[in-house]
Amino acid sequence: ASVDSAIMLAKNTKPKEEDSLEFAQAKTEADIKNINEFFETKKEAIKLTSLGSGVWSLQDSEKLTVLNKIKRQKNTLGTYYDCNIFAGIKSGLDSAFVISKRTKDELIKQDIKSKELINPWFRGKDISRWQADFKDLYVIYIPLNKLDINDYPAIKKHLTQYKLKLEKRATQQKWFEMQQPQERFTELFKSPKIVYAEIAKEMRACFDTNKSYGTMKMFFIPYDPIILGVLNSKLFDWYARMTFATLGDPWEGGRISFNTMYMSAVPIPDIKNNDGVLVKDSVDKILAITKSDYYLENPTKKEEVKEYEEQIDKLIYKLYDLTPEEIEIIKNSYGK
Repeated sequence: ASVDSAIMLAKNTKPKEEDSLEFAQAKTEADIKNINEFFETKKEAIKLTSLGSGVWSLQDSEKLTVLNKIKRQKNTLGTYYDCNIFAGIKSGLDSAFVISKRTKDELIKQDIKSKELINPWFRGKDISRWQADFKDLYVIYIPLNKLDINDYPAIKKHLTQYKLKLEKRATQQKWFEMQQPQERFTELFKSPKIVYAEIAKEMRACFDTNKSYGTMKMFFIPYDPIILGVLNSKLFDWYARMTFATLGDPWEGGRISFNTMYMSAVPIPDIKNNDGVLVKDSVDKILAITKSDYYLENPTKKEEVKEYEEQIDKLIYKLYDLTPEEIEIIKNSYGK
């Protein structure tokens, strides 16, 4: 729980071709017990001209060559979606707005109009690759300045028991309204979409057609089966581990940050071609399998999904025009 200062010296000049930076990656406590000896033993040199103008990735030359090739794509996820990568909502008091199926049924029984405000809800930990593990949670979604709470007597009665806490929230809104309802994304919440958690050990992007809402620790983008295939691919996983901010070593169980700053800059190749169509076909087949309630308990179905995932990986490598040697560099990063 300490905060350690990092002092960096920078010079604002264009680097020469021969200019380089020495670096070493310390991953264990033993590495830093004698930091000078460790650095001299493990240091590598990287040319400054190869780092580019974006986020620096300090890697060996082989990995950096593959990263730079991936980054040469003309498109990014942010431009592909015209910046429509949006976070979930912040109620300000989940204990008031997030309810169980039993409470949902009771509210609707008391007043049928309650149904208008109640939507499916899930959290980052409910998301797995391709599918979400819906826990029968729901959210009472009340935007700002859009309705009269007296028109929903059952909802009002339910929220009244939390009124004192709701009035003490940090921002200004009516006591029964959500703190940050993300109103401009309401239609996207209700549309087919890709959902993923902000921080996780790996990307676990799923397809949602349940008109679900989620917390601000989750992100949503309009559904595109090829993009879903890219996000759940081995190449994307490798790219994220190499370039995104992490909590701990991402190769040893550390968490990866998938916030918008990093996701918007993800290079996206031309996916409107035959290989892209083949990715879509494989994703469609996976989704057909994983939508079954018994998928996770069926080893045969799980093996089928694995085979389709391997097909997607091969197609994604092809979309990014990687050579067999470059693909091996990625695979070797996982120690296999």
